[in-house]
Amino acid sequence: MQDIRGFRVAIAFFVYPENRSSIRFERLREGIQDYEKIKLLQSVLSDGWKTELQKTLNTFVPNSNYTLTVNEAKARMDDITKHHLNGDEPAVNLALNKDTEASSCECSYGRDPDKAVDGNTSTRWCANNEEVNHWLMVDLGQVQNLSQYSILWEFNNKTYDYVIETSLDKTNWTLIVDKSNNLITTQFQQGVINGEARYVRLKIVGLQSGCWASLYEFEIY
Repeated sequence: MQDIRGFRVAIAFFVYPENRSSIRFERLREGIQDYEKIKLLQSVLSDGWKTELQKTLNTFVPNSNYTLTVNEAKARMDDITKHHLNGDEPAVNLALNKDTEASSCECSYGRDPDKAVDGNTSTRWCANNEEVNHWLMVDLGQVQNLSQYSILWEFNNKTYDYVIETSLDKTNWTLIVDKSNNLITTQFQQGVINGEARYVRLKIVGLQSGCWASLYEFEIY
């Protein structure tokens, strides 16, 4: 490692042997701080918030199929910290392990619709072709009061246009979220929903080139 103490520069780098790699000192310091913060949170959080923290950390598992940016992950950890300090408990994911249906799936590859609600961010549902208007439906088991939703898409930095509809009887549907002209490209997206429903249907109505209707998790609160 090169000794940088004698350099008068605004940005300092640690340079590894033969200049094959380097890291900014500021980024190294931030990484150490984040590591210590994670260890502290793991020791003081309730079980519910530990689960939420672990879901964020899982986005950085090597060879995973997706990753959140560092800033997004930090923002989620800050949000968890704030709720913990306020004495809040995480909302219950009403869709977790509930019955699902879908317009199609790559079932032979294990990408069934139930993978979108299994709480596992390494499994996913995927439609069987690249066409639009594929849908995923969740049966909450009984009528529930709804407040928010979140989606973890297959890809980051891609646009997925979608709508969310709800129903009490699986026959009559009400549009409650319209993102048919979605401008958000982050992999993790969330929003507010209001009303009562037993059935919630997510329909993908527009896809960027190279994308299929595919997502890791669809959560409903």
